[in-house]
Amino acid sequence: MNKRTPVLTCAYDNTRHAPAEIVEVINPALAPLDIFVEHRCATTTADIRAERLATWWNRRAIPASRQHLARALDVLPVSGATELLERNYGLALTDRYWLCPPEGLTWDEVNFFDNDFSEDVGRALMGEISGSEPDDSLSLRSPDGSGDGILRKRWKIIGGKRVLLKAGRDGIVSIEPVNEHIATLLYDRLLNPGEYVRYRLARTQSGAFYSLCENMITPAEELIPALSVREWAYAPANMTPYERFVAGCKHLGVVEIETGLAKMLVCDFILANYDRHYRNFGLIRNIETGETRFAPIFDNGAILFSSANLAHTDPDAFTTDWQAKPFIQDPTAQLGLVSDYSWFDPDALHGFAEEMEAVLQQSDLAALGDAGQARIKALVAGVESRVETVCARARECGTVRLATAECEPGSPPRVRGTV
Repeated sequence: MNKRTPVLTCAYDNTRHAPAEIVEVINPALAPLDIFVEHRCATTTADIRAERLATWWNRRAIPASRQHLARALDVLPVSGATELLERNYGLALTDRYWLCPPEGLTWDEVNFFDNDFSEDVGRALMGEISGSEPDDSLSLRSPDGSGDGILRKRWKIIGGKRVLLKAGRDGIVSIEPVNEHIATLLYDRLLNPGEYVRYRLARTQSGAFYSLCENMITPAEELIPALSVREWAYAPANMTPYERFVAGCKHLGVVEIETGLAKMLVCDFILANYDRHYRNFGLIRNIETGETRFAPIFDNGAILFSSANLAHTDPDAFTTDWQAKPFIQDPTAQLGLVSDYSWFDPDALHGFAEEMEAVLQQSDLAALGDAGQARIKALVAGVESRVETVCARARECGTVRLATAECEPGSPPRVRGTV
């Protein structure tokens, strides 16, 4: 189902907890891109495949790599992640797809955009509920049965809004939530409201950091991961990965996709994002109007060399020594894909490195003594160097937004977004 509209009927394998066979295709135009034949740019009934439907369903479940998933499954009364997804009819807070059982249910009865849900599953996934045996008293009614990524996360209703809480990696330094906040500070300076997801920072009672963000999807919309576009788009041999993705987006009617990608790639370069894979960006499609746009930039925890060994503090290693994603592994070469900087205001970056340092001084890094201070110093120097590189690139392209294209530290910032 796509909200209240049937998309297809299928047989369901209760042993594997997955769709098994397509019986009838009813509304292919409302189906997820993932279930169509790869590299055809087609959305007809004949292009839908059962094996693609099964792949889509499995990707919808929590990945096996999610931290603490095994512990959560010990206490939740399900056999695995796909059964947890099944018990909630495949419902999520990122789109409107779901499986309607033969006995019949309605979208209005079950969807999580409008209806309350239990926090039991989310609390188990965050490690707040533990046990060695399944607890049948726990409610499985939750959108947390669907979701990508390895970091612990859960949905919570706060003030009537659906808010995503995300923890950091296990270890001495849990820096990912802090990084989400730092990325938001950069976006506040360079981008327009609505072009990025705003993450704010909070602490648990034990003092651990976590980030919070409001859902960027409305009940009329769906998130289309870039991976879905890449797999679906027509791919002639002479096209680069970047060109193929742009062509697929244009085929879907996305306007100014190059500008959206430029903003993402420039910010990712400044922040040294090493995890912008094809499931960490994408498109948003309004099912009611058919309009498709570049999604707000989201999921920025894996920046600023967050997984690097704490013993590494050489400033030179924190400049461009990482493998970029998604189009070209060399960070400077990927930045070279951007040629239009008409949106870019270099003056807005004045003081960003100092602002970032102030945040890092409140993080777990600062508690590590000399090693932590050396890492903070190296990270700040790396950002300053990459800001200079971006400003120089903008001047070379001749499309920089302002005549003043110097990026000197210490000047008052010019903030464009809402802080």
